[in-house]
Amino acid sequence: MEKGIVRGFISVKIKELRENMGWKKGQLAEKLETTPSMVSSWEQGSRIPSIEYVFAMARVFGVGIEVFFPPVISETEKELEHELVHDFRKLNKDGQTIALASVKGFSHMAKYRNDLFC
Repeated sequence: MEKGIVRGFISVKIKELRENMGWKKGQLAEKLETTPSMVSSWEQGSRIPSIEYVFAMARVFGVGIEVFFPPVISETEKELEHELVHDFRKLNKDGQTIALASVKGFSHMAKYRNDLFC
């Protein structure tokens, strides 16, 4: 995976989590025992936090460390995604609305989900 992709993903995720908590950069910096300029550099993507800081952020945000990294997608999943997007774009507005509603319906059913233990 390209370093720039990881850097960009982490920077967006840090800012998103911080803002969701309602914290200023200085507040996050204080919790992590670092400086607001360091938090700023992570959020701008000019620096990548060390693994120690990733673990510390996971702790203060109450999330697993995996949220700071982009998902790994297999070639088969990429091909399937491309095919689905291609087919979706063929649909008119009504067809797209129905397709999205169907997917959302399935995604809420436990028996069709990967992330739930059924």
